Amino acid sequence: MRLFASLSRYAAPPLVALVAVASMWSVASAQTATATPTATATPTATATTSPTPTPTVTATPIAAGISGTVPAAGGMGLLVALGANTPTSLVATLAGSGCNVETLGVIQAGTWYIYVNGAPATVNASFPASMTDRQGFFVRCR
Repeated sequence: MRLFASLSRYAAPPLVALVAVASMWSVASAQTATATPTATATPTATATTSPTPTPTVTATPIAAGISGTVPAAGGMGLLVALGANTPTSLVATLAGSGCNVETLGVIQAGTWYIYVNGAPATVNASFPASMTDRQGFFVRCR
């Protein structure tokens, strides 16, 4: 502290004074440094572990023509059609698995097509008459 006080009377800017103190301290520290022996690291054996394989989940067919988990009543889900399926065959298959289908939906060429179960044919006219093998589709159950 005496050193800083003696430097401050020269009216040096605070940063200059601080740099001067720091350089003087490092010089003083270098003059009083003594060498001390240091231990060297000895290599030790370490156990290595192999990565645990991550199990893969594979959707299994829940019924003829569909793969995935059928949603419960009031739920929604994404399933995959296996083989060629018509909307009515999907509705029947899903009903056998506990899903009373309200709507089905597919995307083809970037456009959503919706099938409303029980609606007049004109409402469902744009929905594909048959779905291709391994085509994903949306389902909403009542």
